[in-house]
Amino acid sequence: MSSPQAQTRILVADDHVLVAEGVESLLRTAGHPVVRVDSAERLLQQVQSGSFALVISDISMQHANGLDAMRQLYATGLQVPFIFLTMHADPWLARDALRAGAMGYVLKSAAGEELLRAVEDVINGRHYVSPALAAPVIAGGSCRTPPLTDKQRQILSQV
Repeated sequence: MSSPQAQTRILVADDHVLVAEGVESLLRTAGHPVVRVDSAERLLQQVQSGSFALVISDISMQHANGLDAMRQLYATGLQVPFIFLTMHADPWLARDALRAGAMGYVLKSAAGEELLRAVEDVINGRHYVSPALAAPVIAGGSCRTPPLTDKQRQILSQV
């Protein structure tokens, strides 16, 4: 009988090939079957046509972003758990992602072990936020930085 970890099919969505390949290698080494895509559009197609225990997605990708893709899937009733693996260390963006339904938010500057810990937590039904952001996210974001407007977030996601 195979372990639950070995049965956990994960979709990785990132338009930076080097990052996506590194994440895929890390997850495969940990025993997880992985499918890798390079856009939010392909993320949507894969989740709608396949069965995944988890999606690990960048927020900022060309033409669309991972957060919008998650919202689209959730609007259609597909509730696959999401972890956002991103360079955006903005507590407001992390809170937005979690409020929209994400189960995890991990910074790309983190070590691989942190991503594996996040995957384990999310698979087991727990939320995970990178320790560098946990306190500001819980506190409502940095007091020094005002929240972004929807338009500013849209522009930021296209950068």
